[in-house]
Amino acid sequence: MLPLHLQQLLLLILLMSMILTMIEVVIMKRPVTQTILSMAKILVMVMLILSTRIMMILMMRC
Repeated sequence: MLPLHLQQLLLLILLMSMILTMIEVVIMKRPVTQTILSMAKILVMVMLILSTRIMMILMMRC
C-alpha cells in the first residue's frame, strides 16, 4: 500500500489526464471557441495550484 498523500497525488494526476482528454475530445468535435479555451485554462491553473501545494506538503514531510 502506498502512503495516503502519494495515493492522493496519483488520483489527482489521473483526474488531470481524464479532464485534459475530455477537453481534447470537445475541441476535436467542435470548432474551438473562447469559452472552451478559457475553461481549459482555468482547469489547468487549478491543477497547477493543487499540484504545487501537494509538492510543498511532500517536501515538508521529508
